[in-house]
Amino acid sequence: MSSPSEQSWVADPSVAWNIVLTARLATPPSRSELALALAGLAQEQGWPEPTEDAVRVGEVEALRARLAADVDVACPVSIGIDGSALVLSAHHSQVDGVGLLALLRDLAGIPVSSWARGAGERPDAPALRSLVSRLAEVAVAPPARVYESATTPVAQDVFAARSVAGGWRTADLVEAGAAALGRWNASHGSRTRRIAVAVGVSRTGGADLAVGENSGWLRIRNVERLTRPEVSQAVSSAPLVTTPTGVRRSRPVRDRLVSAGLRVMAPRLGSTLLVSHLGRVEATGVEDVAFFPVTGGGSGLALGAVSLSGRTLLTLRARGAQHSNEGLQTMLETLVEELGSSRGD
Repeated sequence: MSSPSEQSWVADPSVAWNIVLTARLATPPSRSELALALAGLAQEQGWPEPTEDAVRVGEVEALRARLAADVDVACPVSIGIDGSALVLSAHHSQVDGVGLLALLRDLAGIPVSSWARGAGERPDAPALRSLVSRLAEVAVAPPARVYESATTPVAQDVFAARSVAGGWRTADLVEAGAAALGRWNASHGSRTRRIAVAVGVSRTGGADLAVGENSGWLRIRNVERLTRPEVSQAVSSAPLVTTPTGVRRSRPVRDRLVSAGLRVMAPRLGSTLLVSHLGRVEATGVEDVAFFPVTGGGSGLALGAVSLSGRTLLTLRARGAQHSNEGLQTMLETLVEELGSSRGD
C-alpha cells in the first residue's frame, strides 16, 4: 500500500466515505480480542497503529451512526460492540463492500464466504468518455432527485433496515428501487424522470475475500423506462466505470481543484440511487448481517443487501440533512412491496 504522502482519496469532500457492516454473532469476541486482531491487521496492511478508542462499546444504532461519520481517524477501520452485535466501519479508500466481509472473518476469527459474482468479464468504460458524458448529463439532463423526507435535519447519516425472505438478484433491487422511488416522489407531488442507478460491484467477486479496495461500479440511466428483462440485461452488460476519483498518487494542487469541483457539482452529479449487493453469504456463527454502503451526489441514497440463511437483509442509508429514519423506512417498505411482484432466487 502506498504511504499517505504518496496517495490521496479524491471524492466529494462533504461525505465521510465510511462503509459499515453490522453482524450479530453467536459467540462474539471480547473487546481485547478485537483490539489485538485489529492491531495485527493494521500492521499487515501497513496502516497506522489503531488508537485506544478504535474498539468502542455502546448501542448498535448509536455506534453505527458514530462510526459512519468518523473523519480523520488514523486507522481506516473502527469497531463497535453491543453485546453479541459487531459494528465494522471502514473508509472506502482502503476497504470495499466485499472487503468488509473479509474484515468480519479476520477480526471475529470465523469462516466467511460470499457468492457475489463481481464484475465478471466486461469492458471498462473509457475514463475520459465517461467524464465527458457525466458533465454533459449534468448540464442537460441531470438525474432524478428523491423528495426529501427530513423535517428536522441532522448532521449524521440516517439508516433503515428490513429482512425479507428469499435471495434477490441485483437486477431485482435496481428495478424495485427505481419503482419505489417513483412511488415515493409521486406520493409527495413530485415528478420522477431520468432515474439513474449506480451499481457497486467488486472486480473480483466473493471467490477470494481479501481486505482491500477493489471495487468498480456500473451506471444505468432512465431505469423507470426499462422493462424487467432490459434492467437485467443492463446490469449484466453495462461497462465497468472508472472515474477520476479514488486512491491515486497525490498531486495536491490537482486534488484540491477536483475536490472543489466535486463539492460544487455534487447535487447534480450523483445518481438517484446506489445499489450494492454482497451476494449470498455463508458465515459460521453469524445470525444476521447488514451492509450499509455510502454514496455522494444529490440524493445521497444507498441501498445495501446481504443474503444469509435464506433471507436477504435490505438497508437504506442517506444523509440526515435530507432524509429521516422514518422516511427511509417508508421507502424501504415500498421497495419490499415492489419486490413482491418479482421472484427471488
